[in-house]
Amino acid sequence: MNELLVDTSNEALSIAITKDKHLISDYVARGHRNHSIALMPMLTSMMEQASLVPNDIDQFVIAKGPGSYTGLRIGMSTLKMMAYTLNKPLKLVSSLQLLAMNVPSGVVVPLMDARRQNVYAAVINRPDNTYKVPDQHISLDSLLDYLVKIDGPLIFNGDAYHFKEQIYSRLPHATIIEDEYMNLPHAYYMSHLDGEIVTGEAIHHVTPSYLKQVEAEEKWRQTHEETEADRLSYVEQSR
Repeated sequence: MNELLVDTSNEALSIAITKDKHLISDYVARGHRNHSIALMPMLTSMMEQASLVPNDIDQFVIAKGPGSYTGLRIGMSTLKMMAYTLNKPLKLVSSLQLLAMNVPSGVVVPLMDARRQNVYAAVINRPDNTYKVPDQHISLDSLLDYLVKIDGPLIFNGDAYHFKEQIYSRLPHATIIEDEYMNLPHAYYMSHLDGEIVTGEAIHHVTPSYLKQVEAEEKWRQTHEETEADRLSYVEQSR
């Protein structure tokens, strides 16, 4: 089975093409300011180098979030369009679980900077990929309050090195990975992860896993009363 795998959930852009879970082509780089400009040309180039046409792809795989709102929407809308148009399945994988795949074994805390001392984080057992703590948006202090209660060593990756002093002050025996390769998402690993598979008309209803409201929505809700219907609508869209 040929898979096209994409992660645009954060600053890095990661794309891979696999055949039967074996890597054919891979691209990952940090520093893209606009995934909407870089994504399609890179997809086209990689497909040409692999001597594939879009219909040769049997399944499209996307990192569903959490992460950057704009980045998630770009990647998700692109692969939704391709999967639906070509009548192929779309697999959705957690962006945090993908980050954790960089660590071969141990209890891993993949972490993304969500600004204002908030993070996106999870706690995942490797290599079996089971969750001790599910994906969530949380303040760094609250996360550390919980993590100090977990027995055994913890391994942090992703953006954790930005918070070294705070993490070490509470968890002096933790390991914080600073190697760039192990802190970047590698889309290839999504071929080895379980995920939700969506087909046909259901692809239209797929939305990124934001885990929090965008800043404009937060400000609006500070000055407007939210109804129960509004709240349930947002929760449904964020799944």
